[in-house]
Amino acid sequence: MQNKPPPGRKSRPSQNMNAHPNGKTSPLQARRAVPAGTIPAIPPRETAPIREVDITNKYYLALSNRYKIIKVMVIIALTAFCIGMVTIYRDDITVENFRYMLRDFDINSTKYTSEFNKINYAAGSDSSWALFKGDLVVTSPSSLYIYGMSGVTEMSENISMTKPIVTASDRYILVYDTSVTNNVYSLFNTFSILDTQHLDHQITGASVADNGYYAIATRTDDYKGAVFVYDSSFKLVNRILKDKHIMDVSMRRDGGEVLVLSAYDAGGDWCTEIMTIAPGAEAASTTITLQGSMPVKACYSAAGGFAVLCDNCVVFYNAEGFEVNRYNFSGEIPVTYGMSENFTMLAFNKNVLGNEKIIRFWDSSGTALGSATLDGRIICTASDTTHYYFQTPGALRIIRPGDNTFTKIPTESDPRSLLVYSDGKLVMCGTDGAIVYDIGETAETGSAG
Repeated sequence: MQNKPPPGRKSRPSQNMNAHPNGKTSPLQARRAVPAGTIPAIPPRETAPIREVDITNKYYLALSNRYKIIKVMVIIALTAFCIGMVTIYRDDITVENFRYMLRDFDINSTKYTSEFNKINYAAGSDSSWALFKGDLVVTSPSSLYIYGMSGVTEMSENISMTKPIVTASDRYILVYDTSVTNNVYSLFNTFSILDTQHLDHQITGASVADNGYYAIATRTDDYKGAVFVYDSSFKLVNRILKDKHIMDVSMRRDGGEVLVLSAYDAGGDWCTEIMTIAPGAEAASTTITLQGSMPVKACYSAAGGFAVLCDNCVVFYNAEGFEVNRYNFSGEIPVTYGMSENFTMLAFNKNVLGNEKIIRFWDSSGTALGSATLDGRIICTASDTTHYYFQTPGALRIIRPGDNTFTKIPTESDPRSLLVYSDGKLVMCGTDGAIVYDIGETAETGSAG
């Protein structure tokens, strides 16, 4: 039986139910067009872009910005500081200072170790010794040598003097001739000679301070005594003229004051004049007169005052120039003396015959520390902040001023000079060399009084 359309309806051509109304092939048709048993490829879906999440911590970002600003400010401040220092201290920036700084970077240099080697040199009876920045300075009439503590020669310079005396500070080495025929002095540093001056008259004394200021005692054609004070650039800042004989001149360690010790005749009796003056000042800050005394030596003390040794007494003054103590010899005659920042020492013969001596001590403020007894000839002396050292034939004697004990160390040779490297460490200078010696515990202890 054949199906026919109902009457009244026209027969329409058959249409695919999945056909696209616009005549296009639908996706379903496309899928059905794939042969059976084939897995169709699924087109990728279009996805929205992933939004990046800002994980930066705002606190650390702000902190980083602050550090950047601080870094820039530090660089600017450092640059300004360097420019300012170069401008202010341009006179102190020298090739010598840079060379000395570079020398300190030498890892092979030996300034001071526990092993003490002998420093060999050839020196005569007219030689002089000093310590300069941890090195040993040895002068003779024809030469000046600077040796490191390891024995290495740091510098050598030819000089021409008859009786050279060397003194040193933290800045300069000052060498002057005390003879009446060669009135010359020279300034040195670690590397070379800096200045040399020839004077018209004999040099009777000299002193140099740590800031580079120095004073030269001499005389002129019109005055019996004259002291010339120079600054660290060798410029004359004081010209002190006196109708008196200049016996000694001493500069305070910091260079802030000069002490001039002079003598004059007053009606057949010797008198002492003590004058202190600041470098560059027109008037003296202190003038003291001692009747009936002949001055010998003056020395500034660590307490700020100064001590003056005369032929019949030793007098101690404070920083203001007031007398705080005095010891009259009363017939005693000192056979040797020692004056330093820390102690004043006088040695007197105990008896008319014999080598036994009475040693008297005073501290930097002028306070008497008592006395001790010592036998033997005293060759040379030195002191640090706590001990006094006496070289006698064949032995080094060490006394602590104020108590009644001493330390005795045998020595193979007798040094001509004792220099204090630091507390308890000595440089024992002889004619054929110097030995750096650590006192340590190798000693015999006994009574000194």
